[in-house]
Amino acid sequence: RVQLCGAGSEVHKHSELTDLMDGIDILIIDPHAAKDTEAAKQELKRASTLTRSSTISKVNSEVAVTGFVRWAVLRSYLLAPGIMVLIVVLIVFVTTYAFLGLRDWWLSKWTDEGGSPDPFLVGVFVSLSLAHCAAAVLGVLAISVFAQRAGQNLHDDCIESLLHAPMSYFDETPAGRITSRFGPDLGMMDNTMYSMMDNTMY
Repeated sequence: RVQLCGAGSEVHKHSELTDLMDGIDILIIDPHAAKDTEAAKQELKRASTLTRSSTISKVNSEVAVTGFVRWAVLRSYLLAPGIMVLIVVLIVFVTTYAFLGLRDWWLSKWTDEGGSPDPFLVGVFVSLSLAHCAAAVLGVLAISVFAQRAGQNLHDDCIESLLHAPMSYFDETPAGRITSRFGPDLGMMDNTMYSMMDNTMY
């Protein structure tokens, strides 16, 4: 049956409407329903605005640090691939410049003796030159392994920290900022730090 609230009248079911209204017990039509719907829309809009403003206020603003890189940051990067890899890189670096210094010293000694084509003097100079070249190649390979392991270990540490972060971190941090940390930022670190170490050592 259909009941008009406030009118007090009642319309009984007809046989033609029995199939259409199967499962519906009472349909109430309220003359004030339109006003209630409009008020509900306004309330929903106000709640949505408050929720949006509350969400925006939770997002932490990104802070960019300028100036020199702190020693704690450099230390974290240098120790990221492991202390043994760092020691190997330093040993190869010292060995490379040791062979370079010995070669130049031998060349100056050879020049002081008149530059005679003594097979012994020539052999020592060639040996020191080849040793310097071999150490330089090993140094480049060592820096490559260092940068690769450092980037991989830092990436793994970031993933582990992200997986163990509380839910409030994801509420306060935009997804694009998290993606940029694992994309351009780590890529820039791999390329820039590798080039800087290569230029510093050679």
